[in-house]
Amino acid sequence: MSGWVSPSMGAEEYAELTAIETGIPPYMRPQIWDWIVQRSRNESVWFDEDVPKFMSLAFKRDFSTRQDYFEQQIRALDDNELVSAMDWMLYFDIHRARSEAQGLKMVLDLGRSEWTVSLLDPDVPRVAKRIPSGVERAYEDIVSKTSAAGSLLAQAFNAVYGASPNSDSAYGLSVKAVEMIACPKVLPLNPRATLGTVISHLGNKDVSLPLLEGHVPAKDLITGMMKKLWTGGERHGSETYQHVTMEGAKASLALAFSLVSMLHEDVITVS
Repeated sequence: MSGWVSPSMGAEEYAELTAIETGIPPYMRPQIWDWIVQRSRNESVWFDEDVPKFMSLAFKRDFSTRQDYFEQQIRALDDNELVSAMDWMLYFDIHRARSEAQGLKMVLDLGRSEWTVSLLDPDVPRVAKRIPSGVERAYEDIVSKTSAAGSLLAQAFNAVYGASPNSDSAYGLSVKAVEMIACPKVLPLNPRATLGTVISHLGNKDVSLPLLEGHVPAKDLITGMMKKLWTGGERHGSETYQHVTMEGAKASLALAFSLVSMLHEDVITVS
């Protein structure tokens, strides 16, 4: 996000300028409209009638195949519909949408919207709720270093903070992300290992971290985190099935991020 402020600005003006805005504020809408309309044109800059046709199917509403009417409809979309339209175009890479993701991110960031473009998965950028930049960079760093586990973490992140949040999916992906890195490290000879198997195995082992033990042994801390993640939601259907709350999904993502990070950095010693 831009750090520019006018040198003549007072404290109240500064606070107002740098405040995160909910939704898509009016001053930002023309740039968003332009980005979406540009994605409706092919490489020859001609209007592509297939774009409104597929949008009609995706959004279950009629988008006109006439360019002028289509552009009017885009300008009439509400905030949630605009967010969905941007995310849809990025997801399906409509007319170079992914290669233009940085431009869209710049508009959202400079305009200080609550929305941004998440680049956690560089192959599939998505529209997502803004989180503190330092936290975002930490996620980007570990995702880029952990291949399959990182890809699952990125998907879990988008299931929490994306345009179409899904708390159950986020929880399941968080568990899988930890399994993807923990199982081959802890139980390399067991191709059918799960996080539950890992937890049971660690119960009979010495587990340490490069820290003073203090009042909480490393084994209790690591297995406790794993148990909370493993048992924090339901992975199988039942008559008493309960959906994971969004707060629970955020907690599971944070646990998974910490465990994947420590496992990747080899700071957990098992003997």
